[in-house]
Amino acid sequence: MNSRVFLLLCLLSFSQFAYSEQPVPVNFNDKNSAFNSVINKLQNNRVIRSQFKQSRKLKILKKPLISTGKINFFSGTGIIWEINQPIRSKVIISENKITEITLLDDKETINTNPNTAGFYTVLESIFNGHIEQIKKHFSASFTGDIKNWVINLTPSTEPLNKIFTNIKLSGTRQINAITFNDYNQDTTIIELTASQKNPEPITKKEEAYFAL
Repeated sequence: MNSRVFLLLCLLSFSQFAYSEQPVPVNFNDKNSAFNSVINKLQNNRVIRSQFKQSRKLKILKKPLISTGKINFFSGTGIIWEINQPIRSKVIISENKITEITLLDDKETINTNPNTAGFYTVLESIFNGHIEQIKKHFSASFTGDIKNWVINLTPSTEPLNKIFTNIKLSGTRQINAITFNDYNQDTTIIELTASQKNPEPITKKEEAYFAL
C-alpha cells in the first residue's frame, strides 16, 4: 500500500506498547495489542484526501510505470482516484462497480465494469481499519509500534489469494504506503503524501461520480 521508516530504537521502555522489530502474528482478539490500537486509529479516518504516487514494477519491464494524482476515500461510499500523470483520468471504485473516466483531447470517455474482485471491500477494510473484513479475508502480522508500524496481510480467500501473495501497509497516524505483491512477481507501491488533517466531507459533485 513504501514509506519504510518504521524503526524507533530509542525510548522504547517508555512506550505504552513494546516495539516489535520482527513480524509478529496478529491475534485479532487481543484488544490491548499495538495492532488493535493502530486499527482503532484508522477507524477514525472516515474521509481521506491525499496525494499519491503509484509505482508499478513489472517483471517484463526495466523501469517502473509511474502515475501520480489525488486519492479521495469516503468510508461506506467509495474511492475516487484522480490521476494527473501520465494520462488525466478518474477511477471511481464502489462496492458494485469500477468506473473509469478518461479525458483525452478534451473528450471524456466513461467505461464501467462490475467490481467482480470486490476491490472496494478490500480497500475500505485497509483504509478504514475494518477489523471484521480484515479477519475475513486475511491473516496478518505486525511490526513496529503505534507510532510507526507495518502490517503484512496475506490473503486467505478467493479471488484475492489467487491474485496477491502479500499486501503490506505502513503508516503513522494513517496509512502512508501500500505495497501489493502478486503472483506474476509484479509489485505495485502506492505512496500517500500531503494527507489533509481535517478533510472536507464528500461533495455533491463527488457523489455524482458514484451514480454514473
